[in-house]
Amino acid sequence: MMPPRDVPARQIRLTSASHPNRVKLRTSRTGRYDRSFVPRVSRLWNNLREEAFPSSTNLRQFKNRINKISLGSS
Repeated sequence: MMPPRDVPARQIRLTSASHPNRVKLRTSRTGRYDRSFVPRVSRLWNNLREEAFPSSTNLRQFKNRINKISLGSS
C-alpha cells in the first residue's frame, strides 16, 4: 500500500551514534499520530546505540545488551 502523496517521507539526520538498522519516519499532520505506537517506538529504535546490536542475529544477546544499556551498566 502506497503512502498518501501529501505526506512526504522525512529524512532523519544520522549522528555518529547512529546504527545501520534505523527506520525512516514519516512526517505526520497531527500530534496524535506522533504520539502513537509506531512513530514513538521508531524514534526509540533509532536512538539506540550501535553497541546494542550484535554482529549476528541473536535475540537473546540483543535483549541482554538493551537491558545493560537501559540499566546504565555499559
